[in-house]
Amino acid sequence: MRLTGNHRLLALPRPARLKSGRARHQRIDAVLDGGARADWVAAEKVAPGWVMAYPILQEKDDRATLAIDGIGEVPVDEDLMTLFGYYLAEGALSGKDHQPYQQFFYFHERETTYVTKLQRILDGLGLKTGVRYRRNTAEVVTHSLALGRMLEELFGRGSDTKRLPAWVVRLPHDKQGALVRALWEGDGYVGRVAGYERATYCTSSQDLATQVHQILLRLGIAASLRYRDQRGRKRNWMIAVTSHADLRRLGEVIGRPGLGTADGRRTAQAFVRDGFLYVGVRSVRRTPWKGHVYNLEVEGAHSFVLPGAALHNCEVNGPGEARVADIGVAGGRGIGLIFKRGEVIRKVAESEIRTAMREEVDKFLEERKAGAV
Repeated sequence: MRLTGNHRLLALPRPARLKSGRARHQRIDAVLDGGARADWVAAEKVAPGWVMAYPILQEKDDRATLAIDGIGEVPVDEDLMTLFGYYLAEGALSGKDHQPYQQFFYFHERETTYVTKLQRILDGLGLKTGVRYRRNTAEVVTHSLALGRMLEELFGRGSDTKRLPAWVVRLPHDKQGALVRALWEGDGYVGRVAGYERATYCTSSQDLATQVHQILLRLGIAASLRYRDQRGRKRNWMIAVTSHADLRRLGEVIGRPGLGTADGRRTAQAFVRDGFLYVGVRSVRRTPWKGHVYNLEVEGAHSFVLPGAALHNCEVNGPGEARVADIGVAGGRGIGLIFKRGEVIRKVAESEIRTAMREEVDKFLEERKAGAV
């Protein structure tokens, strides 16, 4: 993340000792067990070895059924979560004039259990399927404009634009666990790298990666989130679970009970406790910057926006807390309200909040340059 020096972060230092000329910091869980607590500090004070704390979304909002035009009311259960996960992991849509008439789901040819499971789920929706085998791949194909439109509307189309609707991110843990299991069955990895156990999930969609990472945190699984660039390829976002305790928890979720039980100990650089993700700081450096610096601020409280997390000391909602903000936003139940000096100036769909907010901020800056505000 990139922050100004006076930007406040919820963080705490860690004791360290020298070993073989290198600083060895105490484990995060040991620091917390010792009574240490995170506090708001300026970013310029944070150094390698410190621990930053991020609040984990705790809100739960269950949904019993989903209305699919052309199919009917479908239970939001393990089967539907599995269908969602398989589409997000390895699903694609196709059809004339960009209409999603055909749906494709891809598995390795030996993953017959997953193929059979998906066919059973689609059959339960009244849809016929076919399976084609080629190039070590099993391709499950179905033809349903109703299913295709639902998948495109909820999750997007194209590997780098897929995402989860907000209501899925707030579902109870058991339903989210079924989604995570399907994601790993569809395109996850469990194995060893450099002799250490790890589990990873990769996607070219930053939005999807951020949301899956958030769901893992809700399930009590600490994971890292980073990207990798390769020449001639789309940016690859990778979620990795590496510590033994978190691997065991993930194993329970995805049906791999032996995961994380191998000999040895892997010290976690990320730790979940009491509704917070604690992350060890590996490096801090200064970077020259010329351009706008955005910070959301309201009277008597401060909000700081970071990649994948938003921290806000919230006292009231809507126009009340936005009354002194140049530009503000309030969201809920599928819509967003954009405020300017406490007055509502736009009402947009939830999926358009980020774009609308950026447009209004840019417009405000232009007005300020021209002396209009």
